[in-house]
Amino acid sequence: MAGTFVCEGVPDITLDEVLSIRHVNPPVWAPGGTQLTFLWNDGGLTSLWAVDAETGSVHPISNGETSVASFTWAPDGSRLAYVQGGDIWLAAFANGTWAEAIAFAQAGGQDDSPAWSPDSRALGYVRAGQIWLYRFADHTSRALVLPGQVKPGHHSPAFAFSTDGALIAAIILEKGHRDLLIADLDGAVLWRTNTSDNECDYAWIDATRLHY
Repeated sequence: MAGTFVCEGVPDITLDEVLSIRHVNPPVWAPGGTQLTFLWNDGGLTSLWAVDAETGSVHPISNGETSVASFTWAPDGSRLAYVQGGDIWLAAFANGTWAEAIAFAQAGGQDDSPAWSPDSRALGYVRAGQIWLYRFADHTSRALVLPGQVKPGHHSPAFAFSTDGALIAAIILEKGHRDLLIADLDGAVLWRTNTSDNECDYAWIDATRLHY
């Protein structure tokens, strides 16, 4: 039987008070442990911050009036990539100092899911359902032509590099069905699930094996 609970003497909560609630998402250590980074939700606007592990000083990474959705550190700890307003930004960290973040990929709010190669020399991301790879050595960016649209799993990223960086695993949506595939960095599909089940989650074990 449904009922109503009334708490006497407690003032009403206003919408402004709800929107002013602040909280911190789970923090992430930088490789090497010199920086602790986290997302800070300040009344509905989420920004990216870093804390120096030695001095305790706090540094804002992002700026602007749009929220940061996610971020990921390069494995070598030299920089991080974050998604803000559907664009991808890069912030470099060297000699204990943060450089001003720069716009890395901008396509009208269609970019998300950045992922670093294990050697930090390439950054992949998803743009409008396609995986794009950017190589820092020659500053080139190109799309991998895969079947369907790349989609994230329930607890897995949209795509992930193998442990040696030579392959990519991705979940694709094609004709209403989710499959897991493995492709090389040229976009050639080397393996794909062929079951009636919708694939959801996966993780690389080593350079040639994954479980799903």
